[in-house]
Order: sequence, then C-alpha cells, then structure tokens
Amino acid sequence: GGGGGGGGTPAPPTPPCEAASPVGDGGEDSHWLPGTPMRLLAGAALGCALHRVLRDLAVGGLGDSNSKFVSFLASLASCIDFRAQKRSQPRSPTACRSYSGEESRHFHAGFLTSRHRLAGAVRVLAGNVWAKFGSATVGSLLVGEVPVLLKGPRHFATFLVALLLVQLCPADAFLQTVNRFKSAQLVVRLAAALYKLRKLVFVTLACRAIVRSAEIPSVCGAPGTAWHRAASALYAVLVAWVITDGNGNLRAVDNWLRWRGFPRSIQEGGHLQARALLISEMSSGLTWAAKRFCTLAVITVLMMAADADELPVTNWLLRALALFVLLRRHSVHIAIHQVVMQLRDGSVDARRHAAEFGERLAAGASRRGSSASELPPDEHPGRPSPPPASPSKMLLLHSPLSG
Repeated sequence: GGGGGGGGTPAPPTPPCEAASPVGDGGEDSHWLPGTPMRLLAGAALGCALHRVLRDLAVGGLGDSNSKFVSFLASLASCIDFRAQKRSQPRSPTACRSYSGEESRHFHAGFLTSRHRLAGAVRVLAGNVWAKFGSATVGSLLVGEVPVLLKGPRHFATFLVALLLVQLCPADAFLQTVNRFKSAQLVVRLAAALYKLRKLVFVTLACRAIVRSAEIPSVCGAPGTAWHRAASALYAVLVAWVITDGNGNLRAVDNWLRWRGFPRSIQEGGHLQARALLISEMSSGLTWAAKRFCTLAVITVLMMAADADELPVTNWLLRALALFVLLRRHSVHIAIHQVVMQLRDGSVDARRHAAEFGERLAAGASRRGSSASELPPDEHPGRPSPPPASPSKMLLLHSPLSG
C-alpha cells in the first residue's frame, strides 16, 4: 500500500515486509548461522507460526471465518505495509525538506518520536488505525453487520499489539527480525492472503443472503430477474472492493493527503487549472484501483452466480482461484523463493564455517607439530625424561678418584 510517485498517481501497494525497513536486508547478518541461540529460537517460533497458518488453512479451508492468529498476522501485515510506503511526490520541492533520510522514516512513529516530532508520530499511528478499520467499518455497514470495533475490545487490542510491535518496538527489533528472516515474511504474506480470501467469501455469502431476503431496491427489478441479479452482482463487487482493497486504498489516500495535498490555484495558475489537475489525479487513482481489483471483481461475480449449495465444486474452485490471485498479489511465490535461497545460502555458509573451523584445527595441529620437532631431544614433549641419578652415583662422578 504505497503512496505514489510523481504526478500524484498512487503507486501499487508494496507487498508485506518487502521494501520498507530502516534495517534492510543483506549482509552476513541475514544468513542463518549454526549455534546462535537467538536465531535458533526465532527459527523455531517462525516454524510454529507457519504450522499454525497451514493448520488453519487445512481446518478452516476456504470458508468465511478467520482464526484469531490469522487475524493478528493480517494486522501485522497492515502495519508493515504502512511502514513500507513510499512518500508521494510533494507539489512544492521545499515542502518536506525537514524530513530528510530514508523513505521508511516518514512512516515510522518511533523515529519521529525520537526526533521530537510528536505530531507526526501521532498522525502515523492514526493513519494505521484509519487504514485498518476504516474500510472494514464501511464494508460491515454495507452488508448490515455490526462494525468490528463495536463487537468488543479484542479486535482493537490485538491490532494495538501489532501496531506497537511495528511502530514503537525498542531499537526497531521486531521489523529487523522480519526483514532478516524471509520465513517471517512468508508467514505474514500467506496469512494476509488467506485473511482477505475469507473476507471475500464472507462478502459473497452476505450479499447472497441480502439478495434472497429481497433487500435490494425494487428499482432494480423483481427478485430473480436479470436486472436484479446484475444489480446484486455489482453490489457484491462494490462491497468486496471496499473490504479487500480498502486498506491499501486508504493508505494511498492518507499518503496523498499528507505529502501531496490538494492543488492550489495560486501554484497551478487558477481555479480551473487546479480543479482539472485534481480531477486528473483522482481519475488516475481510481483507474489504478479498478485495474488492481479487476480479476477479483470477475471472480466475485462468478461466485455470486455459482451458489455454494447447488454448485459446491464450482464454488470451491472459484475460491481456490481467488486464493491464487491473492497469493500472487501478496508475492507469496517471491517469499517462497527467498526462503529457499536463504536456506541454501545458510547451508552453504554453515558448510563454509565448518570447513574454516576444520582448517583452523588442522593449522593449529600443524603448528604444534612443527614447534615440537624443533625442540632438543631431551626436551621433546613426546619422549619421557630419564630418571634422576642417585646421590652415591653423583658423589662418585664428582670424586677425585673418578678420573
């Protein structure tokens, strides 16, 4: 969920954990080294997390209900995506000169707090909440459900934990760990894709229930007619777009409002020019959002047409296709490739370190052998020393008669 580049056109959302980090990737520290307790512990935790996500997929399947763990990982993905944004191009070249440094620092509340920019830090935290719950609240109202914020404190509490881990963790240790371990990025991306799939399934089921209860306005025709079915499908597409893509779209809007803002007539040469520029930028943003959701929109229409009770196999295949699209969107295939490469590099490094350790042992043994060969025969460490002479023999040796 990035902002945009020049011209005010929002850029496509960055995949979770892919770009934005004050730490970055690479270097020796990004490889797994044997014998490091903290890395072993982190690897075990990531293995357990991946097992829980895969087990949730096996148990819950392609249904419409997310587990608490998957929801928490989806909140982490939302917060990481907010950190991963690229700043929109300001209209004035001097508007943001006080914010120098890496791009990710503009969306890091911890960095802004350390620089005593409390207002910017509060705005970053509020933007995270706005992006996470804004579209979810609107989508719930569109299908007649209670917004998630009103269902209890658990949802906001788990999101707050995720927000604090990503934005205000001491020394930014959490995001450093996520960036260092490609398996952590795989877990977060996989959970985010699964979470959005189940939200999409929930939308289709809720909209189908609305259609059956004849709550679609009668202006669209009587229930069962072609016009009514078309209106129901379009309504489902609208709700699905709000719920599945609303998070990234709201991040883009927040980025645009924060860094670019509305065009001013003084700078653009008049009200008409400023209004035309605003319409152009809004059209570009909507076009980008529509293209991004086009494939899922088609799948949503087909899922509305294929009833889950009458055509269960067809509906399951459509859900699997939607999951494939979401996995591609969240770059899960890239994360799998990165995990394989990191495991290969880690095994290569482990073999290299083991070979270097063996060479050091051999070199040390060689040096000890060469130093021992240079000693006098009586001082040779491998040869036993002769027994001491008796006092009588010593006296005989030093007697004058001994000559």
